[in-house]
Amino acid sequence: SLNRVFLLPSISIDYSKESPIPDHVLRCITWQLMHALIDLRIAFITHRDIKPANILLHSDGSVKLSDFGISKLQSVFVIAIIVDECTTFVGTLMYMSPERLQSKDYSYKCDYWSMALVIMEAALGYYPIQKGMTHVDVGLDVCNHS
Repeated sequence: SLNRVFLLPSISIDYSKESPIPDHVLRCITWQLMHALIDLRIAFITHRDIKPANILLHSDGSVKLSDFGISKLQSVFVIAIIVDECTTFVGTLMYMSPERLQSKDYSYKCDYWSMALVIMEAALGYYPIQKGMTHVDVGLDVCNHS
């Protein structure tokens, strides 16, 4: 039999300012994303590009995290777990955590920042940081308020 690949819609096409994602649906999405990030943490992986386009929604209610192209496997030692800090500037600027925008070392925690920003955006129906700002202004605004 043939395996079929179905393209799933991303979370980014399911809301707007006039029609944000309902709370009960958003709770389900958030729960599944948290578990996905916990699974990544257990596997010592930092995704580094959590954004609406990389969160896929299936008609059965399941949520899938996609696009691991720039993810990073962290270092692990047998006796002690050492979490390597990432140092490269990759990902989608609008969803980067303050430490990433400031070119500081960062770890898996940056994925939680990005997820929270995506959830806030889905709840509001629009990107929560002031529109009309340049990417540099967005970065400075995030860094100044963190």
